Amino acid sequence: MYIDTSELFIGHKPPPTIPHPEPIPFLSHISRTGKDALWVGFAIFTASTLVAGMLGVRYDRRNRIFFYINMLITGVAAVSEMTEIPPNVHWC
Repeated sequence: MYIDTSELFIGHKPPPTIPHPEPIPFLSHISRTGKDALWVGFAIFTASTLVAGMLGVRYDRRNRIFFYINMLITGVAAVSEMTEIPPNVHWC
């Protein structure tokens, strides 16, 4: 049995469309305090990576996996913090 569906949509109107508004530009600028906070975060993550490496040397080779994982996580966090710092920042 074949049902002709073309008759079901007679007089159908397309749904109303709303035009997309133009995006409002939002420019946020980091302050001096924010820049300093990013540098402090970078320094803390870098220091914790180095401390984990120094502590890992004290253990047997098979027991160092915790320190390797910790160094990996804090190293990635340090790189992440460093990439968030704007390039025109001068530490002084």
